[in-house]
Amino acid sequence: MDFESILATSEVSTHPVIKFDSYLSLDLSKDNEALKQIDLNSEWDFGAFIFGQIKQSQKTVGIGGYGEERSLYSRSGLFEGEEPRTIHLGVDIWCDAGTTVYCPMEGV
Repeated sequence: MDFESILATSEVSTHPVIKFDSYLSLDLSKDNEALKQIDLNSEWDFGAFIFGQIKQSQKTVGIGGYGEERSLYSRSGLFEGEEPRTIHLGVDIWCDAGTTVYCPMEGV
């Protein structure tokens, strides 16, 4: 059962986490050739790449998708081990510093 099905059958109500006019769906997959041109070990280079993509698209927010196979996990020892992880298990949101981000569900 996927997450959307669980939400649909529960009494949980969700809310947007950020207000924006338009967003860019970012491709951070292992197949993105542009990522091979930057130093993924450099937070500066990676951030400049992301925000450059957002600016070029004339959008206000960048969203990185759930379930994407990403090679950029190789830049951190955190994802190494017996079964190195390459699948992204979250949703990334890139926006200007100071942007308000809201909780998506009511807390307990």
